[in-house]
Amino acid sequence: MRIPLQWKVLGGYLIITGIGLGTAGWLALQAFETRDLELLQASLSAQAHLSGELFVRPLDEHPPDSKIIDALADRIGDANQVRVTVIAPDGTVLGDSYESGEALRTMNNHLTRPEVK
Repeated sequence: MRIPLQWKVLGGYLIITGIGLGTAGWLALQAFETRDLELLQASLSAQAHLSGELFVRPLDEHPPDSKIIDALADRIGDANQVRVTVIAPDGTVLGDSYESGEALRTMNNHLTRPEVK
């Protein structure tokens, strides 16, 4: 049994159309992913900058008041649903949104951690 020419042409068009739509969809997904990542990066950067501005005054005190810094870290962490850890230049943890009180004072020095380096 032979397939009529019109069905062969239609099949070819359907294959070409499917490949074109698949490629267009893939390119659109890549563009959306890139845009979403850029927006997320901008949002995280803005949040970090704003959080940094809020910590300026408590960190300027000598010595820094870890109770105020820890309370501020807790508030920022709760508001943004993230973990906030404030570390002194010597690696001492001054505030953490997951730890408080005695647990905060007994936290390891963070100076050698890869994310701090």
